[in-house]
Amino acid sequence: MNLHRALQRLAPIALAILCVGTFLVLFHVARSGPEVPGTHLMRTAVAQGSTHFAIADFDGDQQPDLAMIRVTREDSPRAEYSLELRLSSGRREPIVLLGPAGGLEISPEDVNGDKFADLVITSPKDSEFITILLNDGKANFTQAERSSFPDAGKRAASNLRRKHSKKYT
Repeated sequence: MNLHRALQRLAPIALAILCVGTFLVLFHVARSGPEVPGTHLMRTAVAQGSTHFAIADFDGDQQPDLAMIRVTREDSPRAEYSLELRLSSGRREPIVLLGPAGGLEISPEDVNGDKFADLVITSPKDSEFITILLNDGKANFTQAERSSFPDAGKRAASNLRRKHSKKYT
């Protein structure tokens, strides 16, 4: 019985030591381990005031790249936006876009089936379609006709509807 009582008294101390040790190991691994790909790009976009951004491999080097949209001039009801590309190989000249005031959303999507991430740009206010930018796989984008890709952006819109819909039972 004395051994049993001694173990009961030591159990909380042993558990506390185990918890502290586990915390220290996890803290060390988190500080010295590799960063999750793309997290530094998200921090960059948010730090620069862009809440609408896309992360994908735009230049074909198997590294995450960042595309972010910022307002450059706003005259109600229209605005001018700058689409900035930060590639793992360096920056590109911004692409100027015109759209409704209130911001634009950007979504990477392979709209033409060539296995490269294209960019679909819409208005978050009314889901107005703005443009499709086709990627050649080396982060060179060309504007495409909306009528050529009628299903572009529908996948992102249906995911958004699913995410925000509530099911009542």
